[in-house]
Amino acid sequence: MVNKGYTAEDFGRITPEISRYLNKRLDEWADWFIRDYARSLGFPKQNTIHKMMVLGNVPKEDFTIKPLPTNEPAEEIEKLIRIMAFQNNQTFKYANALREYYIYSQRSKRRTARALGVSEAITHAYVENAHLWLSGWFTASYGSRFLKWAGRQ
Repeated sequence: MVNKGYTAEDFGRITPEISRYLNKRLDEWADWFIRDYARSLGFPKQNTIHKMMVLGNVPKEDFTIKPLPTNEPAEEIEKLIRIMAFQNNQTFKYANALREYYIYSQRSKRRTARALGVSEAITHAYVENAHLWLSGWFTASYGSRFLKWAGRQ
């Protein structure tokens, strides 16, 4: 391999702007995952039979079919995390770390590490490597548009 003038310090760095952008996207994904995707899929909290028992009758508008809510940026992150999980054994660990870190963000770092079965330092490294993976994917897919979104240009 030919050295193109890069040093080891040039690799594995995410600028603060890109880090903020990725954190914003991942926080949005986690919120979407918790509210819409994982729990209810856009369906009401009470089913029609329960409403009939409580209210005695159900208004006619409850029977209309409503489209499921969508959140394309969050769904894109979910797709990327699934791709990351199935790429290889190491990126599977990164994807699990992202899920534990962002979806269960109210946990302490120790509990998150315990859920993953690794130390806190390894958990942090997995999350950082997942950020690098996502940053590389966004850069490869969107190029300079990604850098503009992240505030680099």
